[in-house]
Order: sequence, then structure tokens, then C-alpha cells
Amino acid sequence: PVLSALFPQVSKDRGVMDSISANVSANLLGLGAAAAPAGIRAVQEFQKSAPDRQTACDESILVILLNTASLQLIPTTAAMLRLQAGSAEPMAILPAVWVSTALSLTAGIIAAKAMACLSPLSARPHPGTCARRGCRR
Repeated sequence: PVLSALFPQVSKDRGVMDSISANVSANLLGLGAAAAPAGIRAVQEFQKSAPDRQTACDESILVILLNTASLQLIPTTAAMLRLQAGSAEPMAILPAVWVSTALSLTAGIIAAKAMACLSPLSARPHPGTCARRGCRR
């Protein structure tokens, strides 16, 4: 339901939504390297229908943002590094990780949606999954 709200124009496209879901799921588990291929597949699908394939469409930017901000429930990489460095409690960072990633992801989504509504490039109507919908000036 959350991803359908973020990507309403492709919520019925099972393939794209599966790629986005796999990307977010891998990031939630702290598996950033496993998340990248699914994110790349989703961006490639979005770009197929973009009028200018050399310029990222709004949805592609949002997928890249979700991958980069990487909301994590279990920060496996950070915990492993802390364990290797001799930390007695490598998972003690969980609350800080949850708050910081939630805040950075929220700020990024707000900024991406605002820029999509304000960008003159987004104002051009074009067919496909990268069509600008729901923005009011």
C-alpha cells in the first residue's frame, strides 16, 4: 500500500512494482548490494516510456532516492563492522539508525515530490509511466 501511494501511476504494473518491492525489502534488511539490481530493473522500466531516455523521469528519481536513503530495520553492514571492531553491543545503534533513515527518507520523498511539481520538465505531458499526474500548481 505504501509503494502504491508513492507510485500510483504504475501500481497496476506487476513487474515494476515487484522490482520496487524487492529493492525496498532488501534495503529494509540491510542488504544494499542485493537491492541494487532490483532498483536498476525498475529504473530501466520507467525509462523505457520516458520521452527523453537520457534524462531521469520523476519515478526513476524516486526509486533511486528509495535505494539511496535505504530505510533499514536491520543494519547488517554497520552491525558487522561494529562487531569486527570489538563492540560489545553491535546492534545498540538500532534506534539511531531507524530515526535517521526514516527522517532522511521522509525529507527525500518530500523534496522529490515537490521538485516534480515545480520542475518545468515535469510539466510536459507525455504518455507512459513517467507522465506527471496529481500535481497542482
